[in-house]
Amino acid sequence: MLGLAGEPAILFLTRVDDGPVGLYFAGYTPDALKRATDLTVAAARAEAARQAQIVASWRADTTLPHFAEVRALIASLGQVNGDQQQRVFDRLEALGEVAVPAIIAQMDDRRPLRTQAISLVNHAQDAFEGMRHYGPEQVVDGLDAVLNQVTGESFGSIVNGGSTRQRDAVVAGWKVFAADLACKQGK
Repeated sequence: MLGLAGEPAILFLTRVDDGPVGLYFAGYTPDALKRATDLTVAAARAEAARQAQIVASWRADTTLPHFAEVRALIASLGQVNGDQQQRVFDRLEALGEVAVPAIIAQMDDRRPLRTQAISLVNHAQDAFEGMRHYGPEQVVDGLDAVLNQVTGESFGSIVNGGSTRQRDAVVAGWKVFAADLACKQGK
């Protein structure tokens, strides 16, 4: 930050709504602060436009692998509770990376969960606890936790609930991830 003091800069920030509203460097990375040049400003604008286009034109692809199975599992969330709900989340996780696009395509489900709890095995190399425990309020929150578990990616923090704005942003982030994943796979 000192290196850019007094210089035009681009800050990539994320907003946190729970508690007092706060702004933090996005991704907890030094790349969230860049010198503002014509090139970096144009690149940031182009990327924002690309992502907005992806979100605006998003359509769920029903031909994705595991789409029907994911639909049935998600449909049961909000109707089951306790151990049954945990088994649904475990089954979604067990489908693995191949099912990630199908989960993303159907994740924007704002129904409340009957049990606001999910536990996932902590696979992190430096894990200090064997399980990760969350308190998702809505189906979308629990699906975000499962997607993070399978991919290691995060587009905000709604695994313990969040505002409408936070949920919208997380879902949008996952849609961009899915579109980029499809491009990498040549689809």
